[in-house]
Amino acid sequence: MKLTACPQEKAVWRGVSTGEWEPGVREHVELCPACAEVELGTRGLATLARDATGQENLPSPQQIWWRAHWLESQSAGERATRPIILYQRFAVGGAALGIAAFAISNWPWLEQWLPAWTGELTLLGVAVPALAVGSLALLVGGIGTLLALRAVLGEE
Repeated sequence: MKLTACPQEKAVWRGVSTGEWEPGVREHVELCPACAEVELGTRGLATLARDATGQENLPSPQQIWWRAHWLESQSAGERATRPIILYQRFAVGGAALGIAAFAISNWPWLEQWLPAWTGELTLLGVAVPALAVGSLALLVGGIGTLLALRAVLGEE
C-alpha cells in the first residue's frame, strides 16, 4: 500500500503533540489514510517517550563492561578451582572408606583394645550390648570428623 503525502500531515502531528487541534483537522484524519498513519505513529512515539522517562537509572557503559569483566574472571576462577574441589571430595570419601576398611579388617584387635565394649550397659533399665553403644559412638564421632573436614576444606 502506497501512501501519498498530505498537506495536512504537519497539522495532524502538531495536534497530536500539543493536544490543540486546528479546526477541521480531526475530521480530515478520519477521511485521509496518510494523516491517520501520522496520527497513529505520533501517538505511539509519544507513548514511548513518556515510558522512557523513568529509565535514567540505567547503568553506564563502564559499569556494564566492569560487571561483564568481573563475571568473566569469576567464571575463570570457578573453572580453575573445579579440579581442586573434586580432589577434595575424593579425598574425604577415600578417608571415610579407609577408616571403615581399617575398622573392619582390625575388628578383633579393636575389641581387645577396648575390652569394656564387650560387656553390657544398662540404659534406662534396658540391657544394651556395650559394643552397640561403642559402635554408635564411633559412628557419631566419624560423622563429626567428616563434617569438620568438610568445614576445613571450605565446602558448604
